[in-house]
Amino acid sequence: HMSFRCTAPMNLVVEVGTFKGKEMLGRFISFLVSVFTSYNAAAPELKPSLSPQKDGALLAIGSLAEKLKITAPYKTALEDMLIAHVLPEFQSPLGHLRAKAAWVAGQYADISFTNPDNFRTLMHCIVR
Repeated sequence: HMSFRCTAPMNLVVEVGTFKGKEMLGRFISFLVSVFTSYNAAAPELKPSLSPQKDGALLAIGSLAEKLKITAPYKTALEDMLIAHVLPEFQSPLGHLRAKAAWVAGQYADISFTNPDNFRTLMHCIVR
């Protein structure tokens, strides 16, 4: 059960991604990629302070799953995004990021993976 604090931002993200056009979606995805990139580049001791941004970016990516799965050029980049930005969070010492990674992986579990090992690895992390 998600609280209003969680569903309101999710609804806004979906609305922006669905009704505000490809340009707005592209800008928003670029912003999310910059959050992921900054988090990945951060020193380990800084990651806890950046975790709310990563959590929010994962929430946004998961909330946009239905739109991204059918929209070029995003639909062809989803597997790489999962491997680069979701999979590592299953090893995070922060429980909220592990939980969010599991949720995001579930949102994209039905995409066609080009590498079946990537799918198996994600699913193994979820059930572990």
